[in-house]
Amino acid sequence: MATTEERAGALPRLARAAVLAVFFVNGAGLAAWLSRIPAIKDGLGAGEGALGLALLGGPAGLLLALAPMSALLVRYGSKRMTMCAGLAYCAALPLPGFAPSLPLLGAALVALGATTGAMDLSMNAQAVGVEKAYGRPILSSVHGMFSAGGIVGAGLGGLVAEAGIDPGAHLGATAALLAVVVLVAAGASWTTRAPASRARSSPARPGRSLDLASSPSVRSWPRGRSPTGAPFT
Repeated sequence: MATTEERAGALPRLARAAVLAVFFVNGAGLAAWLSRIPAIKDGLGAGEGALGLALLGGPAGLLLALAPMSALLVRYGSKRMTMCAGLAYCAALPLPGFAPSLPLLGAALVALGATTGAMDLSMNAQAVGVEKAYGRPILSSVHGMFSAGGIVGAGLGGLVAEAGIDPGAHLGATAALLAVVVLVAAGASWTTRAPASRARSSPARPGRSLDLASSPSVRSWPRGRSPTGAPFT
C-alpha cells in the first residue's frame, strides 16, 4: 500500500501528465484546422485576398480574449480555466469547417482565435504552477508536447484531406476526441503539491498545497499567484 509520501509525490507527476495532455490538444487542434485551409478555400470558392481577410478573424479573436481571460484567471484560477478554455477550444474547432460563406468563416475564426488565446494563457499559467511543485523544469517538455500534437494533427489532417473527407466532419471528429482528452486530463490531479523529496525540508506538510511564494525565484510575486496574477489552484 502506498505511503503518504509516495502519494504526495505522485500528485505532481499526475499534474504534469495532465498539462502535457492539454498542450498536445492545443497543438493537434491547431494543426488539424491549418491542414484543411485549402479544402475550405476551394469549398467556398474564395480568392486568396478574400481568404486572407477572413483569416484575420483568428488573431483578432485572440487579442479580444486576452484581457477578459486574465481577469478570469485571477478570479477562478488556472486549473479551472484550463479545463473550461480547453473545452471551449474544442467546441470552436469545427466551426470553420462548417462555415458556408467567407463572413461566417471570419466569425468562426474569431471564436477559434479567442478560445485558442484563452487556452494558451490558462495552460501556461498552470504549467508554471505545476513546474514549481514538480521540482524540476517542465516548460520545455510541455511546449515540446505542443509540437508533437502539431505533428500528429498535421499528419492525420494530410491523410484525411487526401481521402477527400469533408473538413467539417474531420474537424468535428477531431474536436470530439480532443475534448475527451481534456476531460480525462481534468480528472487527474491538477493540484500543485510539493514533491515527496521536498516534503521533509519544506514548511508544507505532505498532502498540503505548496506555498509557491516561498520560492526565491517567485518571492516577488503576489503570494500564491503567477506573474499574470492567476492563483495556482
